Amino acid sequence: MICGIDVGMKRSIAAIISGREIRYLGEWREDLRFHACGIDSPLSFSDRPFRDCDRYILDMGIPIFPVNMKIMKELTKKGIEIAEKAKMIGEVYEVYPYATRYILGCKENKKRKKGRKRITEFLNKFVDIDFVLNHHEIDAITSAITVKLYKEGKGKLVGEKCKILIPSIRLTR
Repeated sequence: MICGIDVGMKRSIAAIISGREIRYLGEWREDLRFHACGIDSPLSFSDRPFRDCDRYILDMGIPIFPVNMKIMKELTKKGIEIAEKAKMIGEVYEVYPYATRYILGCKENKKRKKGRKRITEFLNKFVDIDFVLNHHEIDAITSAITVKLYKEGKGKLVGEKCKILIPSIRLTR
C-alpha cells in the first residue's frame, strides 16, 4: 500500500492506494499503514529561493514556489514533522504533485471546478475514482501515484543535496 499526503497548515489529507483501489482518503493520521509515502511539501530548508532539486524542476519548465518564502518555510516545518512520523511506518519521499501531472501530460488548474473534474478524469487512468476530487484530495492521490510509478520503475529521484521524486514516463491525454 502506498500513501500520499497533501500537507496543509490546518490539516493534511492522506490517500492510501493499493493497485487501482483507493483504500483511504481523509485526514492524515499516525495510525495509517503503508509501505511507502509521497509527501507534498519540501522536506528540507534553504536560505536560497530554490534548492538544487527545485532547479531541476524549474529547468523542465515547471513552475515551483521558492522555498524561502515565509509560507513555504512554515509548510516545510509541518512537512518535516509529518515525514518524521511517516518514516516510522514506511519509506518517505518528497513529491511535487503538479510536476507529476505536468510530466504525465495533465496541466489543468485545480483551482477551478472544470480543472478539478478534468484532473479527476486523468487520475482515473491510475486509480478508480467515481466522484470529483477537491484540490487537497487531488494532491494526496497524485502524491501516492508518484510513488507507485517509482516503485514500478517509472519514476526517478532528482537533485543532489535534496531529492524530489518525479515520473520518468510521459503519457498522452
